[in-house]
Amino acid sequence: MLVKFFANKQGGSISGINYLLNYRVKDKTAYVIKGDETITRQIVKSITKKQKLCMGCLSFEEKDIDLKTKQRVIDEFETLLFGDYKHRYNILWVEHTDKQRLELNFAIPKIDLITGLAFNPYYDRVDRYLVDSWQNYTNLRFNLSDPKDPAKAHVLQGSRKELNTVKDYKELEKILVDKLVNNEFICRDDILRALKDSNIEATRVGKEYISIKLPNSKKAKRFKGDMFHENFTDTTSLEQLREKTQRRAKEFKDRTDESDIKHQRESNQGTTRRSYLFTDEFGSNSQRELRI
Repeated sequence: MLVKFFANKQGGSISGINYLLNYRVKDKTAYVIKGDETITRQIVKSITKKQKLCMGCLSFEEKDIDLKTKQRVIDEFETLLFGDYKHRYNILWVEHTDKQRLELNFAIPKIDLITGLAFNPYYDRVDRYLVDSWQNYTNLRFNLSDPKDPAKAHVLQGSRKELNTVKDYKELEKILVDKLVNNEFICRDDILRALKDSNIEATRVGKEYISIKLPNSKKAKRFKGDMFHENFTDTTSLEQLREKTQRRAKEFKDRTDESDIKHQRESNQGTTRRSYLFTDEFGSNSQRELRI
């Protein structure tokens, strides 16, 4: 089990709760395990300050654990954050199982319900070691998979070295996407930091792209997509970017008539199936872009 607090420079909003209870509810891979969604939404809406919501999750390698253990872990985590004052704060717990592993997500409005004053349940510089200690103790106590197991540390160390050993942009693309899927990147700054640490140059950072130049390459290539957008500041913003992209794609598809589709099919006839990420592979002289 690993404790994660999601970075959120924007302060949080209702969209965070929307993310927890999005399409997964219909797919039956997300549901409220503790708390009241309606009450939490109302509290967040009532907060006038910028800092409104603290979000994070308890991420397990296990696909599931028994209900009694879940309840005990949740209760002890709340005690860790609130002490004997749980009644003064609101917290919503949402279970996710769509990644073939268990995630217990929490959303905490940043307000003391008694005084109405601002409240932040987690200060990283102060609370990190306390939370890490609780995480280690809980993993041992309930015999949960431990992310600090030496065997897992070796795998993680190997994944860090991968960026240093990439020889072409397709390989780099795969590694960056894998790291995003494995929650190693929670914002675009994490990607830029990983590139810098691996001595891979980001020649230009635009609003919607990052131009990257490998040490053994003469020219940089442009990586473009949701994960390279400047608005990718946390998991919630990435979800919003993806939804926007899907809407735009649908609108474009709806505008395309049958004659355009037929023309496309005729022009693409005989073309072998290749990656559509690299525009220059098709002989285009336009600016090279890598789209993820």
